[in-house]
Order: sequence, then structure tokens, then C-alpha cells
Amino acid sequence: MGGPGQTSAKLATVAIQAVLLDLDGTLLDSNDAHAQAWVTALGECDIVVPFARVRRLIGMGGDKLLPHSRELLVQLDADGATGLLHAAASSEDVEHSKPDPDVVQVALHKAGCRPTEALMLGDTPYDIAAASRAGVSTAG
Repeated sequence: MGGPGQTSAKLATVAIQAVLLDLDGTLLDSNDAHAQAWVTALGECDIVVPFARVRRLIGMGGDKLLPHSRELLVQLDADGATGLLHAAASSEDVEHSKPDPDVVQVALHKAGCRPTEALMLGDTPYDIAAASRAGVSTAG
């Protein structure tokens, strides 16, 4: 036992086994370009949406950003990350996109770890919500 003011409570610690990265926006400064692509694509269909309105939705799944849209056509070139990334999960792997936890749960499965053994790095409220709903700690 400790002296006055000390506690004998043990703090449980879990080693982080995986870091889940939200690549677009977090590691690549592409959120403005992503939002502009939506504005341009919608404009070509005679749908005028202000950039600021679209920009604050970036990070949400494309199916939720525009409920009646075709699948979001964004491909990331992973050149340069070969050997550093061990698995990838995307909207193609899940039924529900962020902020639902599905993609985080798939990432956990592919990483072979429990939610308490992972940390998700993200940059939008949708990343944080998805990770939280999956029981994963976050950093923004």
C-alpha cells in the first residue's frame, strides 16, 4: 500500500496493436479537392450546391452525402506506402458507410485486433463517430 494520497488501484493498460488511418484528408490534404469534385459533378447534372455546404460533409460516406448517388468514384494511389500498410478497408467492404462503424470493424478484423488494441487517426466528426461506435479510441 502507498502512503497518504496514494492509491492502490491498478490501471489496466493495453498495448496498441494497430493504428487505423483515414487516408483521405488525414494523411493527404485532399478534402477541398474532394468537395470541389462533388460540386463540379453535381453542377454537370444541373444541381447547384455551394462548396461550403459540401465541404463540411466531406468524410461522410458518399452514399450518405448524396443519398441517390452512384458509388463515389475515388481511387487513392498507394504508391509510396508499399510495405507500410498491411491491410485496407473501404466502402466496398461494408454495407453502411461512416459514420456507421462498419468500415472500422472491417479494419479491426483485417488487422486481427480488438477495438481496445487499436487507435484510429481521423480528421472529421464522421471518423470519430465511426471509431467510437466500434469501441476504438481516436486521435484527430
